[in-house]
Amino acid sequence: MYGGGRSREHGEEAGRDDRERNDYMQAEPSGGRSSRDLDALLRRLDGAGYKAYHDLKGSWSFDDVFTLTFDHIQSDSYAPPSRCHVRVAQSAAKFPAGLFDKEARRIGLCDFLARSFCAVVSEQGLNQAAASQGWSGPKGGDLQMECPGQKVLERTNVLISPDFVEARFTVALPAAGRSILGGKARSILIEALPRVIQRTLVYNAHDPAKVKQHVDCVEDTETLRGKLQEAGLV
Repeated sequence: MYGGGRSREHGEEAGRDDRERNDYMQAEPSGGRSSRDLDALLRRLDGAGYKAYHDLKGSWSFDDVFTLTFDHIQSDSYAPPSRCHVRVAQSAAKFPAGLFDKEARRIGLCDFLARSFCAVVSEQGLNQAAASQGWSGPKGGDLQMECPGQKVLERTNVLISPDFVEARFTVALPAAGRSILGGKARSILIEALPRVIQRTLVYNAHDPAKVKQHVDCVEDTETLRGKLQEAGLV
C-alpha cells in the first residue's frame, strides 16, 4: 500500500486488486480539522507520553491545498513507523488529463512523481532518523517513501485520478525515550511536508517537457513490448 510494486516485464496483469482500487477511489474523510489545529495539538503534546500521538489519527486540511491523513499511528518509538498519505485536489495539482488518460501513461506519471518525491525528501534530509543516543535520546523523525528502482513498476506509493493526486509514505514520529518531541514533529509535518508537496505533487513545480518525456517513454516501451509479444518474440 505504501510503495509496493509489480514488474510489468513478465506479463503480470496490471492494476490493483478490488480492495486497493476501492480504497483509492473513496472520498477523503472530512473531520473539519486544519493544519492550524494540528500545529496546536503538537504544541500541546510536546513532552507527553508517546501514546498521545494517537490523537493525530484521521485527516487534517492544509489551507484547502492538500489533506494529510494518518492511517496508522505507531505504538511507540521502536515500532514500525506511522503510515500516512496526502491528497492534493486536481484543482490545485492541475496535472493535464492527457498525462494519465491511459494505463501506461498513468503508471509513467506516478513513477515520475514518486521519484520526484523521494528526491526532494532526500535533498532536504527528511529521510534521516535522529542519531541513536541511548534509550532517553531522540529517536525517529524520518519521513520515508519506498522509492522506485531502475524499472518502472505498477506502484501504490503515488496514485492519480481526475480528482486528486495521492502520495503514501511513513513518518517515524519523534520522541526522546517515551516522551513526544512536539517541536520536531511540527518541523516535519507543519513546515517541511508542505514544501515537499508543493515541489512534487503540483504540475507547475515541474518542467512540462521532462514530465511528458518520461510519460511518453513509458508508454512507448509498453507499446513496443506488446508488439514483441504479438510477434512471439518474448
